[in-house]
Amino acid sequence: MNLKKKGNASFQVILFVSLLIYIFIPLFMALVQNGIAIHQKDRIEQTIEMSLIALIAENETTDFSKKNLTINKDPDDLKMDLFYRLNEINPQMLKVDLEDIFLVLVSNKATCSCGFENSHFMIYTDILAKINFLGSKNVLIHKHMEFPISN
Repeated sequence: MNLKKKGNASFQVILFVSLLIYIFIPLFMALVQNGIAIHQKDRIEQTIEMSLIALIAENETTDFSKKNLTINKDPDDLKMDLFYRLNEINPQMLKVDLEDIFLVLVSNKATCSCGFENSHFMIYTDILAKINFLGSKNVLIHKHMEFPISN
């Protein structure tokens, strides 16, 4: 009589459940957290773009035809406006402090913090945001917008 031992079925179930609990679920949650962080980063970039476009929209169209751009807001007021807009995105998940917003209005022939050299008017921001979802994660967002207008 030739008998082969195949193991215990309960051991295989315990092994599968432990793999599921200790490897696959944390891996899945890490991927979900990373995806949420990327999504929130995109929302922050869109908010920055909309704030800057609203700022630029205050100019007359005749100014643009003459290649002129006037910024009527103080950079600190623009920073406060951006702060309030960013904290309205999702207050439970996203937090941005006022001192973590760095905003610069740059005229001709200057260099952005990322190394980009502009030849026209440019606005750039560096924002450190804290995303709270399955733990806390700090995300640095850099956005610059160049306008082909002399200042």
